[in-house]
Amino acid sequence: MSGVRAIDLAPTIAYLLGIPAPADSTGQVLMDAVVQPTPTPTPPPTATPTPPPPPSGSDSLTARVFIDQRCDSFFQAGVDVNLPDVLVTLTFPNGATMSRQTRPFGLVNFSGFDASGGVTVSAALPESYRGFALNTCPGSSASVDLQPGEFQFRYKFVQFRTQIVGEAVGP
Repeated sequence: MSGVRAIDLAPTIAYLLGIPAPADSTGQVLMDAVVQPTPTPTPPPTATPTPPPPPSGSDSLTARVFIDQRCDSFFQAGVDVNLPDVLVTLTFPNGATMSRQTRPFGLVNFSGFDASGGVTVSAALPESYRGFALNTCPGSSASVDLQPGEFQFRYKFVQFRTQIVGEAVGP
């Protein structure tokens, strides 16, 4: 046992006052030493730093994520395939981020931010689609750094293009 031992003085005081001591079923007087547990110090709470908010402003951006069958940089309906539910993130110089998922048509919109310090746009491109392996098209990447001058009329459109490579991966 660890900790501090303390003696319960209640039976002694009860004896001196003539109060009968508690006994068990055999008539034995119950006396016990009380063990005080060693207190365990509570660690101070660790604060998770709150990331700064994105800088507010009037800039906006639309991103399209799709399978570019020909890797020609142009989305062609009926040939190319929009990729829904892809996480697209804007990262600002102060470390703030804004993230959203593409909708069924492979598009996602961001608005109300200030891009005067530049912004990095990245997409968490899937590794496969319907059993086929995917890879970024030549000249495309999963991330692009935008400078303030690239926003025309405070708006920018970016594309993340991927292509099917090889045979089906999986059953």
